Amino acid sequence: MNQQNKINQKTNYSSELRKKAENDFKNIDWPKRNEEAWRRLAYEEMDIEAYKNEKNLAPLLYFKPSEKPRDFSGYIEFRGNKCVTRILGDEIIKGNVFVEVFENKQALVSDLAVENQSLLYQRIKNKFQYENIYKWDHGIQIKVPKGKVVTKPLYIVLDEKGIKARRFFHVLVQSETSSQFKITMILKSAENQNLLLNSHFHYVVGDNARLEIVQHQLLNKKSRYFGSTTADVGRDAFLSHFNGVFGATRSKEFIDFNLMAQGAELHSDGLYYVESGQFTDIQSEINHVAANTSSRTFYKGVLENQARSVYQGLIHVGKTAENTDAYLTNKNLLLGHEARADSIPSLDIKNNNVKCSHGSTTGKINQDQLFYLESRGFSESEAQELLVLAYLNEITKKIDDQEAAWILNKIQKRRKVRS
Repeated sequence: MNQQNKINQKTNYSSELRKKAENDFKNIDWPKRNEEAWRRLAYEEMDIEAYKNEKNLAPLLYFKPSEKPRDFSGYIEFRGNKCVTRILGDEIIKGNVFVEVFENKQALVSDLAVENQSLLYQRIKNKFQYENIYKWDHGIQIKVPKGKVVTKPLYIVLDEKGIKARRFFHVLVQSETSSQFKITMILKSAENQNLLLNSHFHYVVGDNARLEIVQHQLLNKKSRYFGSTTADVGRDAFLSHFNGVFGATRSKEFIDFNLMAQGAELHSDGLYYVESGQFTDIQSEINHVAANTSSRTFYKGVLENQARSVYQGLIHVGKTAENTDAYLTNKNLLLGHEARADSIPSLDIKNNNVKCSHGSTTGKINQDQLFYLESRGFSESEAQELLVLAYLNEITKKIDDQEAAWILNKIQKRRKVRS
């Protein structure tokens, strides 16, 4: 088969997959409030009917180009569904790392897409996810070749735009055997935008590979966000996933990680900072499929007055997954009397020879600590600021210093604006 025929075959496959997703999307209902995953932040709160016209795009407010990090292997930036910056450094180019950027609903024609889209499709559970496969029009595919090591992160910035529009973003990453790769992803929107962003991220971590993902959701407080993240982790492979949630008036995320082979290891961490009027709902499921796998899941939340969060985390251990070592914990700090955090960790264990546990805490700032700082000359707001930053240190230390400093700076700026 010549090259053109291969491309045509892959294009046909991509089109057929979209058609299948379109058909499934049209034949499945939107989630009902009586479904466990949607009991708290219900489908109706996403206000789907208000976001209809994907072509109704608002002009972006003028602002300086995104501040680029000090050290990176590559930098890719989208403005809406247009890629405006694409910088790939020597580590990526000389390592033959495949990076393909998609704009305006281009066909998926790479081997990476054909190989992984069919596997991804089997993981879809709700109408939002079908809609993403059916409609996504901008995204990225990355394939890290066997044995290649990239030490610096690839930055992906999505500066989304739209007025009452639904936007669809899609990312596929495959890290092959014994490779190493890092990605930092920032999803944001300017203050004059009002959109519903539906994104899907799928990661495949090959045997003995190492993949590190840091993701920040920073949409403005008018917008809504639906995110879906899936991953398959191979033998003796390691996946680190850090999820920072700061934006959107309503944010709903489904996270579904599979530890597929012996020795697979997962660190799934996250931080959500929820301001007044925001509602963030995260559903996390860690599936231990094979024996001798381990996972650590740790999410921390800070909620200001009249903010609400839900964290529902599940560790599932299959019948053949003996010697599983898994722990899940969720901690929440409430900064106001009307803040509310629902923490729902759970275990589903089908094998008795495992070590699994979970924990959850929700509380307010320690008044003794607050009084101590005030007695040392700090104002109440300054003392509270210090205690919040100290609380966050436990989770931000799980990422590198540059990322941690960036997060803490964002939070401090927001708190100063309101004070």
